[in-house]
Amino acid sequence: MLKDKIGLFVIELMGNGISSRAVLKKGTLSFIEKSTIAGQCIYILDADRKVCNYAESGIWIENKLYTCNTEKNGRIMLPYIEGSRTSKAVLLHQGVA
Repeated sequence: MLKDKIGLFVIELMGNGISSRAVLKKGTLSFIEKSTIAGQCIYILDADRKVCNYAESGIWIENKLYTCNTEKNGRIMLPYIEGSRTSKAVLLHQGVA
């Protein structure tokens, strides 16, 4: 049932008064980045290390969604900010974060 699906799955088996639970992590998202004159250039990679080039792929940073540019092979441009700051990011790709 989980073929071609990615995510975090909880499987629980119960029988004869005994239960057993397993947590499965299937697939992952990662990214590569490089600095450019215009800002940080980000590419999201799926579990097969292929670039996610879909309109529903993107990255959430500080309550703002930056989406993939499908015409530029999935590139996401993050503009530079003034000063130094550390932020958490959430990668999104086809309903998986």
